Amino acid sequence: KRRLEHILQLHGVRDAEALLRKLSQDKAYFPVFLADFIPSSTEMFRDPSLWRYLKDTVLPDLAKSLSPIKIWIPSMDTGEELYSLVITLKEMNLLGRAKIYASDYSDIVTAAIKSGRCDAKKMEVNEANYHRFQGNAVFESYFTTDSDGQLCLKSELVRDVVFVKQNANFDSSVSGCNLILFRNQLIYMNISQEERIIGHLRSNLNAGCFLVVGVKENLEHLAGGSNFINVNSSEKVYKRKIG
Repeated sequence: KRRLEHILQLHGVRDAEALLRKLSQDKAYFPVFLADFIPSSTEMFRDPSLWRYLKDTVLPDLAKSLSPIKIWIPSMDTGEELYSLVITLKEMNLLGRAKIYASDYSDIVTAAIKSGRCDAKKMEVNEANYHRFQGNAVFESYFTTDSDGQLCLKSELVRDVVFVKQNANFDSSVSGCNLILFRNQLIYMNISQEERIIGHLRSNLNAGCFLVVGVKENLEHLAGGSNFINVNSSEKVYKRKIG
């Protein structure tokens, strides 16, 4: 409801009926609507303690395997989660060993993320979070400016990321994952949708591997939550049960 109210105001549309007419009659408008409708992430390294836990515990555990670490970010919003992940892997010397998949509903948003484009107004918060994450490099060294003077993440960090077009039913999925980052998404769903999506994510996650949801979310109220072990209740990190 909040997002729809935002769209009506942003696009100067009178009411929901007018929005439906515009969506049905103007095919070129739908991609614009979709890009603005998707909630955007607010910052990089959001919840720095989670990223420390991933760096200190989860990723080292996965790195023990000789196989590539397969990581999926469904519904990646505007890219901050992906950017935080690739920087973390870079600092752990694991970027070359990881196969990263990122999904989004919007082609417009995906194109912006591929370019590494960042909001310069958020960089002070991003850098503060990075320091709380206890990163071991100069934060600014991960960025450059393009020909238009736009601040961008260095392209080599996202060069090998596989981008997957996704819809609300998750028809395009990534199987055999070792880590799925699905933060701050369940809060937009009702119980039946949560059950369906968590079941879907479980089927694409290897046994004994990790699912991360948002700090204000949990799986304990879901029937499908019985398929997971809560390994860090404060950071909402779950492990798929074996068997």
